[in-house]
Amino acid sequence: MIGLQRLCSVPLRHTGLLFSGSKRGQNLATKTRVFVQSCTMSTVKLFKHIDENQEKYIKRLADTVAIKSVSAWPESRTDILTMQEWVKADDGWDSKPFILTERDGKLYGRGSTDDKGPVLAWLNCIEAMQEIGMEIPVNLKGVDYVCISDNYWLGKKKPCLTYGLRGICYFFVEVESSTKDLHSGLFGGSIYEGMADLIALLDTLVDNKGRILIPGIYDSVAKLTEEEKKLYEPIDFDLEEYKKDVGVTALIHDKKDDILMHRWRYPSLSIHVFGVEPDLTREGGSIPVTLTLQDATGKSVLLLPIGASDDGAHSQNEKIDRINYINGVSIKETDVRVM
Repeated sequence: MIGLQRLCSVPLRHTGLLFSGSKRGQNLATKTRVFVQSCTMSTVKLFKHIDENQEKYIKRLADTVAIKSVSAWPESRTDILTMQEWVKADDGWDSKPFILTERDGKLYGRGSTDDKGPVLAWLNCIEAMQEIGMEIPVNLKGVDYVCISDNYWLGKKKPCLTYGLRGICYFFVEVESSTKDLHSGLFGGSIYEGMADLIALLDTLVDNKGRILIPGIYDSVAKLTEEEKKLYEPIDFDLEEYKKDVGVTALIHDKKDDILMHRWRYPSLSIHVFGVEPDLTREGGSIPVTLTLQDATGKSVLLLPIGASDDGAHSQNEKIDRINYINGVSIKETDVRVM
């Protein structure tokens, strides 16, 4: 009964903005409530089976974390061993990144939350249904729906449904000042230096409150209505906890509503300098494969996160909470039935 209690205790009203954004979201919320109220005995059996096989699922995640499948490392690259050394435990990790390590209910390892854990939650769910002889209510050989679990909860306790992404647009800028490399000790002060010019150029793009200064950039942004503004009020989001999670002492905006709006609805501008690992953004503006899958299948895409806000995807000490990983298997079964 543990799995059933876990599902039925998920607070559905938490979604606030997430469910209220569209009639489809409201219908999904209604269907989910109906489903929770009519949990079948086969579902109870499945959740019990999942609880009994937690260690197998953890072992499976450990095996996949051990595979050094970092997309930034092409297989043909001759210095891949050097790159592996670059992410060794003394480079900000408290444990070896490719050996799944559990500490205080958290499973640390490269790819544990992005995206091996969420993908394995689907496989574990399907396997569990097959092992107990439970009918799988969807066609595994065709495409009826698309669901991506490559996003995260807003906090650490309440689940979320993501119904939209800001999108992304990026540009490359290159500044040249000479046809050859020049020694700054010999030629500095007599020529225009590319780096200084580049810094001066980038400094004109955004002000100290994060507002983009490029003319026309906000022309296509929908105006904020009073109705939409009210949707942010019930969302559970703690600014102090957020600052602690991302490792900063101050935020650009002081109010919860302003922070969430600038994460979700207004454009932002980030500058990545070549040759330097970019800062981690906890709430991504885009998941590029979303539109690819939607265009290829002609189906709607559901974004269903199971990772918490402090998982640290792509960063040192990336982790997924044990309870999120195991509960995620049960939620996948729920998602299959609701769809």
